Amino acid sequence: MKAFLLVVLGLVCLVFGAEWFVSGAARLSRRLGVPSLLVGLTIVAFGTSMPEFAVSFTASLQKANEIAVGNVIGSNLFNLLFILGLCAIIKPVPVARNAGRFDAPVSTLGAVLVMALTAAAGWAKWPWAGIALPRWSGVLLLVCFVLITAHQIRRSLREGAPEEGDSAFGNPNLSMWQLIGLIAGGLAVIVIGGRLTVMGAVDLATAMGVSPRVIALTIVAIGTSLPEWRK
Repeated sequence: MKAFLLVVLGLVCLVFGAEWFVSGAARLSRRLGVPSLLVGLTIVAFGTSMPEFAVSFTASLQKANEIAVGNVIGSNLFNLLFILGLCAIIKPVPVARNAGRFDAPVSTLGAVLVMALTAAAGWAKWPWAGIALPRWSGVLLLVCFVLITAHQIRRSLREGAPEEGDSAFGNPNLSMWQLIGLIAGGLAVIVIGGRLTVMGAVDLATAMGVSPRVIALTIVAIGTSLPEWRK
């Protein structure tokens, strides 16, 4: 019971921490004159993924690799299959032409690249044999991420989009220091939430007699995907 409560408390911290971080950073950026489109493509997009990053990064530091990998895979499956599928059932989801021409193929190629790197590292068995990805593959993935993100930002800014005021990101009456405090507080809560979630997930897996990857693929993955669900 204690382990389950730790997981729940950690996920609550992650969700609210991400909300505070995104809200504060987005409003601060708009206050500094950053276009709302650029804010959405960077701060909002990255901020809603902070829970997954916090959990997987914390798990990696604590050598709980099954949780780190399981959370990434489970979160992507939940976002792509459950959230998108449920939204499509409730109401047809319009897909922009560029999404089919660029976003979907690039996402598919990204998944194929990860599979190729794991196979090249000797990580070809199912379930995973525990062979680590080499550092050069991590560098390659990060470089691809930066290049793709830069292309998306350049393309979106070229196409243009309606500008929005500060109110699009919440209360515009907060001072600069209040916004900085909101960002710092959000990051602190995210860090705490990541530690609590990993601790609880490990203890919960031990108590249930299952692999930590099972907890990461289900409870943790769903919980860390809540910010995307809310958006």
